[in-house]
Amino acid sequence: MEQVISFSFTPSELWTWFLGACVAVATISGAGAALGSWLKKAKQPETERELRISKLEETVARHDAFFRADKCRLDEIENGNRVTQMALLALLDHGIDGNNIEQMKQAKEDLQRHLVER
Repeated sequence: MEQVISFSFTPSELWTWFLGACVAVATISGAGAALGSWLKKAKQPETERELRISKLEETVARHDAFFRADKCRLDEIENGNRVTQMALLALLDHGIDGNNIEQMKQAKEDLQRHLVER
């Protein structure tokens, strides 16, 4: 014995099912949008922090370059001062006793080398 199942819908029932499906889709999409908005707000502080950290890292890198350049310049000045002081010491030694001509020649060469290398 075969049973035949038949469905019959009236237009008002079809319309009710259609409206129910539309409401379900609208509700689900609204919930998805609300969840997406909530997740975006939850991630926003992390995004802002990452942006701030990357800007600070760029600033630190730029300052490190300035510090390296300043260190090279200060080392050069210190070396020049050392050469000048050695030449002054040779002049003082020569002025005191009239000797140390070799020391004066060496100081002159060092001073010339320092001035030419710049």
